[in-house]
Amino acid sequence: MKALQEQRKFEEESRRLEKERRDLAAFAQVTFTCGICFDVLPEEDLALIERCSHKFCRECLQGYTLSKIHDRRFPIVCPTCMSDSKAHPDPGIVEQNLVEQMNIPQKDYQVLEEMMLSQYCIPLHCSQCSRTSFVDREEYQEENKVACPLPGCTHAWCKHCNQSINNGGPEHSCDGTNELAALMQEKGWKTCPGCKTNILKTDGCNHMTCPSPGCNMHFCYLCGGSIVQSALPREISNAIGAHYRVCRLFEEVPDRGVPP
Repeated sequence: MKALQEQRKFEEESRRLEKERRDLAAFAQVTFTCGICFDVLPEEDLALIERCSHKFCRECLQGYTLSKIHDRRFPIVCPTCMSDSKAHPDPGIVEQNLVEQMNIPQKDYQVLEEMMLSQYCIPLHCSQCSRTSFVDREEYQEENKVACPLPGCTHAWCKHCNQSINNGGPEHSCDGTNELAALMQEKGWKTCPGCKTNILKTDGCNHMTCPSPGCNMHFCYLCGGSIVQSALPREISNAIGAHYRVCRLFEEVPDRGVPP
């Protein structure tokens, strides 16, 4: 009988202790270990990177995030994953919603937003209106000509050489060949048939001698045709005579009403 009483007393004490243990566990503070400073901290200071489940205190992760923003590093990879990339082939990322919990300065948050936008957009600065806007990355990569999208500005330029492009003008070329060809056509300039040197006649007859060393090309400025490529006076004289039997050596002088 006494043994039975002792057994019941023991069971009651055991149940009481178990209840106290559960009560203590319910009120006990949940803690975690920060992956940067390794301090044991209460759960209310936790900053959890969801993809990799690595835990950090907000103060440490805030400092780490700010350092990456200042270095213009994006995306911001989990510091634990980055320290051992082989062990973490799919690293965690400090997402925007986690950054918002850190209360970082507004100017730094704006830089972060720009870096996030850079995944899909490209900042475009117009030298004409001195303003910056964001344009779609794919559209930017597909086009060679860039036009300022901001209202009130019609400036366009080449994204490869940054030279301005005249809307309605000749097709742009970075080395200027198309623009020069259009200008030569407009001004009536000619090209040496031998070495392709561009030549402008200011006065005199239509017989042109290429000034490039070693070319020795003689051509007609009026029709653009070659006469002869030679340095021998007799060959040159004969070729000039033959050509200008069918072409004009001198331009016609307009009649100004002056008597002969």
